[in-house]
Amino acid sequence: MRPFLAALLVAFGALAGTAAVAAPKVAAISLLGDRLLVVGSQMQTGSRIDRNSKDYLPTNSTELDTATVLAFEREAKALRPQLDLVLLRASDATVHAIQDDVVAGKRDQRELLSAIAPLARRAGATHLVLFIKSRADVRIQMADGSIGAGFVEGLGFYIDRWTQVRRIDSGQEDAGILAPFAYFKAVLVELDGLKVVGEESSHVARALYGKDSKTKLDPWDFLTASEKVQALAALSGEGLQKMVPRVLARL
Repeated sequence: MRPFLAALLVAFGALAGTAAVAAPKVAAISLLGDRLLVVGSQMQTGSRIDRNSKDYLPTNSTELDTATVLAFEREAKALRPQLDLVLLRASDATVHAIQDDVVAGKRDQRELLSAIAPLARRAGATHLVLFIKSRADVRIQMADGSIGAGFVEGLGFYIDRWTQVRRIDSGQEDAGILAPFAYFKAVLVELDGLKVVGEESSHVARALYGKDSKTKLDPWDFLTASEKVQALAALSGEGLQKMVPRVLARL
């Protein structure tokens, strides 16, 4: 009887230890929406040198970051309804400055994680999903392929005033494309030890054209200010749909 009781106690202890393991609590933070990158396409010579003009426009708003974490919550809850999530906002300008240096290759990503981790820890999180900007080649989706030259990162718009586009409705050829883009990645971090569990990237850019062939507009004016925000939120949401299952699979 004694060996049986001993074995039973060992088994019970193992089960109790398993039950004691706390379910993960995930903090989601987005650093995508502090400013937009507006790229003006220039005629390229075929070299790898990026000759495009680049302007950064501060958003002075948390709308895009809020949309990102809410989209993450929606996708995550659809897959794991019981997942404990907390959505946070990083308002410290220093964090965004570090991110800019990380994207430019001037600082290590771990410095950014070290700067943002205390915010997640204060919320009681065990894990962090951090959405940060990613830099990659321009690949603008067209109906019949892709175009683009140079590099972009984060959220913004690529303006091409050179490419001729034939309109399906009238057959008329117009010049000009406005392409919203969302180039970012999700970094999953185990806060105990600040261990990067995995990363998932999404690089999406899609061409938009003038709505009325009779009205000649500069491509930048193809969308209103509110439509621009909606277009960027839609692209980041599209990327999240593909990223979230792979992120959660690592938890």
